[in-house]
Amino acid sequence: MKYDFVLFENTRLVDNHYKDLENLAILLYKSGYNVAIADVFKENDFCKDERIPHITLNVKCPEGLRDAYRERNRLKEEWRQFRLARYLSSVVKEILDYTDNVYIGTLFSTLSVVECIKHFNKGKNCIIWGLRSSALKSKGGIKLTNIYSRIIKKRALQNDYIKFVVSNELILQEFVQLGISENRIVCRPERTITELPEVKGVNERKGSLCLLSIGAIRTKKKVEHCLEALKILKDPSIRYIIAGKSNSEEKEKSIEKSMIGLQNVERRNYRLEDKEYQNLIEQCDFMVLCDDNFKESISSGTMNEAVLNNKPVIASNCPTFNYFVGKYHLGLLYKWNDIHSLADAIKEAKDKGSNSFIKSIRDYQSLFLEENVVRCFKEDMSKMIR
Repeated sequence: MKYDFVLFENTRLVDNHYKDLENLAILLYKSGYNVAIADVFKENDFCKDERIPHITLNVKCPEGLRDAYRERNRLKEEWRQFRLARYLSSVVKEILDYTDNVYIGTLFSTLSVVECIKHFNKGKNCIIWGLRSSALKSKGGIKLTNIYSRIIKKRALQNDYIKFVVSNELILQEFVQLGISENRIVCRPERTITELPEVKGVNERKGSLCLLSIGAIRTKKKVEHCLEALKILKDPSIRYIIAGKSNSEEKEKSIEKSMIGLQNVERRNYRLEDKEYQNLIEQCDFMVLCDDNFKESISSGTMNEAVLNNKPVIASNCPTFNYFVGKYHLGLLYKWNDIHSLADAIKEAKDKGSNSFIKSIRDYQSLFLEENVVRCFKEDMSKMIR
């Protein structure tokens, strides 16, 4: 059977990328396209919407490649990456029998992406999620990721059948600045809503504050800064929840060290089920976004999940948050890597309360209404693939 689009995720690194994959498939489906998801790694585990069929491929994932981890031995890791790239190369070749438009998932500077894109030509479109523009910014030198970055960028600039989906207009403009024409990029939010969410559980607790940092705790998510800021404030009425699995033992040890001396901090070091994830967002007053100061814009999925639940954010002034939080008044900004600035923002959040941001949050939510998103996405996608 032929499909308009077949989607899969090449990375395996972050489970929520599969949710993003499914959301894109649903958006394509609602735009009138015949869509399928190929079971390459964990798609069948995380993408369960009954409207989207799955394709079982003849090529099978080699033993030991389904889960993401790194070999400590460099040669073993390079051999593993070579096997992974060879497998994905075979995957793309088979998928091209089903469709002329293949979404291969997240753009990283990897041999796998290099191997995937080589199979496309005029009339066969390769669509990639441009999570951030840094994957096309080589730093020079002979490091493998830099070599792969140069290869991917060169092919992307030379071949208009390599196209991109991005999460916001800031990332789109960064790709344009790198030389990718705007008519090869579709911008779509990672989440949509069918109606404006009910305003409930808005903070009326005078004199107290509940903060939340949620999701995978990457090395660059500096929740330790928030813990240190709380030590400065010495305010027992402020509660802080850190929920999500750390990406390394070293990261978790760093968090545990920063928690010493704090009473009202709760740590949940595991991958959250959807219901628990949602409940924690509903219970908090502000979500704290402690991401590192990326020089390029980043996907703003966690921020959007906060505001789509009527929760303002406290965010570092990295480019994405500085733009969206500042433009739409979605919460408070602090100077990145400045713990005293973060402490001031937390104090201001307690003084103002989350109620003071509800009106501007409601205005921002209208950008995610499904009817508006589908209409724009359908028009932009039809122009991109024709």
